[in-house]
Order: sequence, then structure tokens, then C-alpha cells
Amino acid sequence: IAHGMWTMGAAATLVSDWAGDAGRVVEYGTRFTAMVVVPLDGAELEVSGVVKSLDEATKRATVELTATAAGQKVLGRCTAVVQLD
Repeated sequence: IAHGMWTMGAAATLVSDWAGDAGRVVEYGTRFTAMVVVPLDGAELEVSGVVKSLDEATKRATVELTATAAGQKVLGRCTAVVQLD
């Protein structure tokens, strides 16, 4: 079983890579919804994200993330706020 914090970190990496700098991620939060079972032959974690809103005044984007393993959602309410400029 993969540790939940590892799963959370994998999702955060997607956002920080997209932002170009981990320092641009000003908020990040999630809930653990399921375990990531890792058999001897390995496992695959699929992470994707969508910009849900842009705040023109603060130049911040709210990104909603989805993480699945073996077809099951493993993170819930996973969002990040990114400073764009």
C-alpha cells in the first residue's frame, strides 16, 4: 500500500510542474478516499487537473485535481490555488 502522503505529493507535483515553480502553489488540500494498493508488479497512479476558476484581480487559478489507481478515485476534494504572475 502506498502511503497517502506519497499520493498527495504526486498530485502536488503535477500542479507545481504546470506552474513552473512549487513556490507558486499558494494553497493545496485534499482528502484521502481510498488506498493505493501496490502489488509486486507495481501500480499506476493517474493524476489530471482542470483549471476551475481564474481570479483576475489576484491573478490566481484554482485547479481541481483527480487521482485514480486501478480505476478507483484515491483523492477527494483535491484542489490547489496557483499564483500565475
